[in-house]
Amino acid sequence: MLATTSVIGGFAGVALAPIVGRTMGKKWGVIAVFGSAVLVHVTPVSLRLLGLAPENGTPELLALLYGEEIINATLAAATGVLLFAILADVVEDAEVKTGRRSEGLLMSAQNLFRKAISGLGIFIATGVLTFIDFPEKAERTSVAPEVLRSLGLAYIPTILALYGTAILCLLAYNIGRKRHEENLAKLDALRRAEALPVDDAAPPAAEPGAPLPLKP
Repeated sequence: MLATTSVIGGFAGVALAPIVGRTMGKKWGVIAVFGSAVLVHVTPVSLRLLGLAPENGTPELLALLYGEEIINATLAAATGVLLFAILADVVEDAEVKTGRRSEGLLMSAQNLFRKAISGLGIFIATGVLTFIDFPEKAERTSVAPEVLRSLGLAYIPTILALYGTAILCLLAYNIGRKRHEENLAKLDALRRAEALPVDDAAPPAAEPGAPLPLKP
């Protein structure tokens, strides 16, 4: 049910992304929604560790979990849309600098990093479970409360460190709206120049050392 509810957030995030991009710009917009998504994601566990979360089995806890799922999915979807928009800007900026389109290269690099990070995430998760001595093949309600508390205490700083590093990397993105518009203008001028018709009446260039053609 929680996974199904996240679909609502996905549609809402797609609608939210362009609003954030126009209001704050792509760079600061994606940092804002990305950071907010991380904070919302760790809220239920943080409240439980602080003793402020509703008790298990209460409607209030269910509302908290559904609310976190929808809001986090909304912010995560908006983050994804803005990141793809940033990647498109990088493609055009690279074309201005190199004269070549490189969408395929950048998309392949993105997929490569995604797979590498996915594997790294499994490694880190396994390390955290080993560190807190989480029991193997544990059944629900059978894990000791102190182990669950240790899991929460390890989970939150790990999440904040990993996603915090990603947000810091976004600070290096330096293609603002003005530079993006300049890139578009340069590419448009280049394509217009390439589309100009060639003068077929112009004589071919003479080879070095060849006599000049006689005028009629």
